[in-house]
Amino acid sequence: MSSISIQLSRFNLPQATKYLIGSLIGSSLFLLFLRYKTYNSLVEIGEKDVDFSKIIVPYLQLIPNHTLFNPWTVVTSIFVETNIFKFLISIVVLYFAGKFIERSWSSKELIKYVVVIGGVTNLLVSLSLIISNIFFKSEFFNIPVDTNLSVLISFLVVLKQLIPEHSLNLFKGVVNARVKHLPFVVLLSITIFAIITFQPAPFFQAWIGFLVSWSYLRFFQSNIIDPLLPQPNDVIGVQRLKGDASETFSLVHFFPDALSPILSPIFNQFYELFVQLGFLNKFNDSEIEQGNLVANRRLTGQQNAQQVDGRREAERRRQVALKVLEERIGEEPSKKQVEDLASSST
Repeated sequence: MSSISIQLSRFNLPQATKYLIGSLIGSSLFLLFLRYKTYNSLVEIGEKDVDFSKIIVPYLQLIPNHTLFNPWTVVTSIFVETNIFKFLISIVVLYFAGKFIERSWSSKELIKYVVVIGGVTNLLVSLSLIISNIFFKSEFFNIPVDTNLSVLISFLVVLKQLIPEHSLNLFKGVVNARVKHLPFVVLLSITIFAIITFQPAPFFQAWIGFLVSWSYLRFFQSNIIDPLLPQPNDVIGVQRLKGDASETFSLVHFFPDALSPILSPIFNQFYELFVQLGFLNKFNDSEIEQGNLVANRRLTGQQNAQQVDGRREAERRRQVALKVLEERIGEEPSKKQVEDLASSST
């Protein structure tokens, strides 16, 4: 693991992101080693037609049927991946999203977020797959679950909170989408894929991961209020705000505006129900106001950053234009001098 850390340090990664990527690489390689060891053992004892893809390691991978006897796998499975394509996607997402989120939060908060959200989501996914087996009579609960999907979805929720108006440009502008639209697009795509392939695991991972991460950020995450923002009169010193009560981070804003008249009353009813049951505390006017101020400050910061980038680009172009003009002006006297020299010689 030390060699991995040394190599990752060259990419100028913050501490927690480095540990998360290192854990994913190290744990996935360790899982691959164990699977190959099991495969070779089966071949040596004379087993025929051994399918490597079906070899599992119940004490590392999340297998719903084994979760009761290996409860720690709800966490360890976050850092293992068996598919090379998904593994590379996980590395890329951790590198870019993890680095950005850690610098916006802190190393401790990022690791806490990944472990808590991933662990709770995996536990609920396991229970959902076991229950679905009762209705569909399928062996879904005995198949390993690739748990990185829930963590990747949870990162999209964080980006929606931090930079909702930021545009994501891929493939030289061929793909252009705002961050605030990504969670719904990804959830819809995974839902369609799950229906077509009849694989409930990705469906449960995506939607449960989305709801768990949003609930944590909305109601439970502890945030320090910027001292430059307006403070209540009875507060002295550092103020912490629990959750994000801003109107733009409400659940209905993750879905298309056309669905808002239908979904808003439903979500409000569930919110009131959970408040009455004591699962959630109702936001007061002060918390909503503070949440809106924080959200507006984030948006203003994005706009200011874009303006600064625009000014820098304009200044760069101005400097290039001046340099070209100076070169041309510098060339003109030299041509004139050559002509004068030629005329004098004649």
